[in-house]
Amino acid sequence: MPYKNYDRIGNVVVDYTYYTGVDLYSEGAAEDRLLDYVKNHTALDYEHYIQESRSWSVMYHLSHIRENVVGWLPIKPSDRVLEIGSGCGAITGALARMSAHVTCVELSKKRSLINAYKNKENDNIEILVGNFQDVEPNLKSQYDYITLIGVLEYAGAYIKDEKPYQKLLEILQSHLAPGGKIVIAIENRLGLKYFAGCKEDHLGEFFAGIEGYGPDSQVRTFSKDALTDILTDSGLSTYRFYYPYPDYKLPHTIYSDEKLPGLGDLDTNIRNYDADRIVLFDETKAFDAMIEEGRFPEFANSFVVLASPNGDWQETEDMPIYAKYGSERMEDYRICTTMIKSPDGEKKVYKIALSTHANAHIDRLASNCDRLKEQFGDTGLVPASSSLIRGREKSILFAGVASSAKDAVRFEYVSGISLEERLNELEAEEKYPQMESIIMEYCRKLNSLTDVTEFRRSVKFDEVFGRRDFKKKYIGISPCDFDMIFSNIMLDEDEKENGKWTVLDYEWVWDFAVPVQFVIYRALFYHFRGRTDTGFSMYLSRKGMDVYSLCGIDIGERMLFNEMEHAFQVHIIGGTASLEVMQVLMPTTTIRINNIVRIGSYLRNLDTPKIYYSRGTNFASSNQISVIADVDEGHVSVTIPFDRYINTLRIDPTEYPCLLHVENLTYTLNDGIRLDVPMITINGYKVTENTYIFDTNDAQMIIEGVPQNAKSLQALYHVSMIENPFYEDLLGIYRQQEADRLQEKTQFSYRLKRKVGVIKEDTLPEGFVRAYPKDMG
Repeated sequence: MPYKNYDRIGNVVVDYTYYTGVDLYSEGAAEDRLLDYVKNHTALDYEHYIQESRSWSVMYHLSHIRENVVGWLPIKPSDRVLEIGSGCGAITGALARMSAHVTCVELSKKRSLINAYKNKENDNIEILVGNFQDVEPNLKSQYDYITLIGVLEYAGAYIKDEKPYQKLLEILQSHLAPGGKIVIAIENRLGLKYFAGCKEDHLGEFFAGIEGYGPDSQVRTFSKDALTDILTDSGLSTYRFYYPYPDYKLPHTIYSDEKLPGLGDLDTNIRNYDADRIVLFDETKAFDAMIEEGRFPEFANSFVVLASPNGDWQETEDMPIYAKYGSERMEDYRICTTMIKSPDGEKKVYKIALSTHANAHIDRLASNCDRLKEQFGDTGLVPASSSLIRGREKSILFAGVASSAKDAVRFEYVSGISLEERLNELEAEEKYPQMESIIMEYCRKLNSLTDVTEFRRSVKFDEVFGRRDFKKKYIGISPCDFDMIFSNIMLDEDEKENGKWTVLDYEWVWDFAVPVQFVIYRALFYHFRGRTDTGFSMYLSRKGMDVYSLCGIDIGERMLFNEMEHAFQVHIIGGTASLEVMQVLMPTTTIRINNIVRIGSYLRNLDTPKIYYSRGTNFASSNQISVIADVDEGHVSVTIPFDRYINTLRIDPTEYPCLLHVENLTYTLNDGIRLDVPMITINGYKVTENTYIFDTNDAQMIIEGVPQNAKSLQALYHVSMIENPFYEDLLGIYRQQEADRLQEKTQFSYRLKRKVGVIKEDTLPEGFVRAYPKDMG
């Protein structure tokens, strides 16, 4: 089409025909920096910039993992795509690689320029800058796919109608080609993560969506039922729900109603890159409970919906029902596993290279089947059959997950129950001896492989697992499928563990020797990690062992194998800004509710310090002064009245170990004169002039020689809790200093006694020391 007012950035056209001249939405300086960066750098530099910046904005707009939300869609090379709200182009490049042409509609000029610079090598992208309502009447093409990725929830702000969400979908239907589909990605208002303590994504407030938003909110997400009603009300009578996990923004797995997650699958829930969060409960366990009850779709964190006004495509087209991405790796290893269901019900499984760099990895994977078949022999292990599909040979059925330049492997679809699911079943049924028997059978099978030999380190081994000092001799396997974890082994539905064991995923087969014990360790680790105090663990404990010692793996080996596993993960990630790495790097906080309750409970007790008095030498529980202190985030202010004769005062500020800073201890005398307390005795360790650490549940400050004319004492102090590791280290230092001081004092006292005779010493109860607060008040 002819353009009048436009920029051409590389091969990308940015059309300003409908632009008002003002960006109504902007992230300000963050977008300026982003635009400057993409102007002067290529995608090869993005991973480094994401990690260096530690910025959610940079990660959100530049991470290639964003593309996973659309990369599995069955978009064909001949399809035309309309992308509404294309933003900075996080998924535009993926859509362009998958289709014939992409038309973007974006309100912001700056974001459109970022998109254009990012994707300037693509010659099939045009970006129309302006409000959708101004652009829409002039859209001439019919589109096979129209995408609303994180857009539908904003319709209330830009579509002037009583039912803006339905109205937007009605408008878009007029631009669909025959058989065309609308793709919606949106958060679930009732997503589990919001119940568990994540802030609502758009408003940045806890529980904002769950509580129904406010009446003036111009952004709204929906539950599954509410979204279904919007679809049907707008005339989209045919739809299919998918469940991106952890959510649609940075997903690594796509589930569907025909391929739902299994128990233990949903274990990457701490992914708060954009904001601080609270952890109110264990989301993996909560998800497992919902999976068991069949309620996962209602509480999935996000939805992706394919919708159409026509009702025949679900019965006539091959449709994806599952996708799992290995995109957090270096390019040489980036692949995607997809499952596709044909209209006749046949299921097909593919592993597809996400980059031409990963073709060699896919080719090796295809050759592994015959090698393993020979190695497994008569052990009862059988590799799932597979066949290589070269890029040029692929059909268009999975053009969405790989272009014609990338290779794939097709695997047979194996029905049944995984070894992991079988162990979970037996755990639930409390059949612990049977669990033990299956695990031992797994170990027996691995130790019976035909290529078992004495393990010797090699150069290739060191490259992947690092140089390791092995203290004992091991049996090795070569070639080695070291990823034979329980979830990768399928059992016959009827015969269970008594039938054949089909090995599904043999992506990681090394052509050098690896210790068999390491393979066994990985299977145990990935099944039992995070499972403490289970019935099976207690069953083994009663027999004097744990699951590792059951399989002959001692503590030292566990540490060694854990280091090897870490080295492997580092090897395959390379310099990629993986989600796990970014969770560590991002400057956000994750606070667990148990810690909040514990700290809150402690701080609550600060307002009732225990005050005891003595007229002689001892403190009796009956001699107590009741006070209520003012407390502000650990700062305590308390006035202790003296309405009786008192010789000695004892203040117990806490009933737990703590760090205490004394800000002021002052008497008020009867004539109004104020007098500082010159000395206190504590059962802790002095850190500075006015700061003390207490390693006891009965912290005490003792004030002797209370003036007879004192009518009150004002105490100001601050209490801090100390996390255990730091607390123990700090205590160790002061305990050693105290021991050195006592030794020096003893030696000095001994020298004095020899010189001038016996001197009466100032004796204190064991564990107490004198402290002389300075510069208080």
